[in-house]
Amino acid sequence: MASQNLLNNFTAGMPTHHCTPSANHSIPSQYNMSAVQWHYLLINSTAMPPELNSSQETEGCLDGWTFDQSEFISTIVTEWDLVCSLRPMKQMSQTIYMGGVLAGAVIFGGLSDRFGRKMILCWSYLQLALLGSSTGLAPSYAAFCILRFLSGMAVSGVILNAVSLKVEWIPTSSRTLVGTLTSFFFTFGQMILAGLSYWLREWRKLQIAVCLPYFLFFLYSWWFSESARWLVLNRRSDEALKNIRRVARINGKKDVNITLEVNVYLMQVIFGAVDIPAKLVVYGGAAVIAGGFACFLPETLNIPLPDTIEDVEERWPGRGRAPEAGLQAEGVSLKEEVSKGGVVSIGGVVSKEEIALKEMKEGEGTGLNAL
Repeated sequence: MASQNLLNNFTAGMPTHHCTPSANHSIPSQYNMSAVQWHYLLINSTAMPPELNSSQETEGCLDGWTFDQSEFISTIVTEWDLVCSLRPMKQMSQTIYMGGVLAGAVIFGGLSDRFGRKMILCWSYLQLALLGSSTGLAPSYAAFCILRFLSGMAVSGVILNAVSLKVEWIPTSSRTLVGTLTSFFFTFGQMILAGLSYWLREWRKLQIAVCLPYFLFFLYSWWFSESARWLVLNRRSDEALKNIRRVARINGKKDVNITLEVNVYLMQVIFGAVDIPAKLVVYGGAAVIAGGFACFLPETLNIPLPDTIEDVEERWPGRGRAPEAGLQAEGVSLKEEVSKGGVVSIGGVVSKEEIALKEMKEGEGTGLNAL
């Protein structure tokens, strides 16, 4: 799967590039220009003409682009000139692929529950082999994106059904070990993809090379046994028993007498019983946690919410006094009125406006007395 998820790093590589000069000019190789800079073409000029001042707007490449082929011989960028204004189209191809992965998870997940894990897994292998290889033959960027989207859907089908078969057949005690070992193959796939990309530097050949092995996977996937659990749930107990005996023979247990008696009603009760603790954890646990956090809300603690910035500064606990003490002190100070020379001070604090008013009154009294 690493070959598909990380393939865009190589098939959409961005090599160094510059505008292709016209037939009568050439550009020195040391210049890497992503915008037209015609003054480099004036090799014999000693000064730049005024009309070629850097403040003037540049024009697009009229004769196409020239790409460096030392690292990538060809990519979708060089194939369809996905540079400058078309540069976002490079990332768009990977986004479309991941959209296909998301759509495949929804579609193939439901189909596997209806038609079985083995059938959908075989179909996903075939779809990825055919459409993935056809991507290497895409005639246009639009066709490339459509094929990558469908390939992403197939990748989801492979992952979901392979994991389902693995989990439903492997004993519980061995699932952790098998899952860990399986994850290493993704790492090996990354290293193999890097070596293959270094060897095949043309994106079409690389695309086909990483998708051809899925034809082999499709052929041997018919040897897989359908999930016994899925067969039992779909009232196909005889086939489930047959597959279990086949797996027992492969594991060297030939003399095991296996019988399978399924009570559909009892199984439905068991599934319902298993669903009860799951819902308690999801719904009940979330409500309990939310209720616990509600205990710390200001409204729950009987703390009035501040209305202005001044209220926040006065009531913030880090200001040196608790909010309750501050409110009590404020209530006491508001009740205290001290008269000082005709000026009323509230809370023992004289404001600047009060001092100015007092000085004005004293000045008026002095003037009348002088008269």
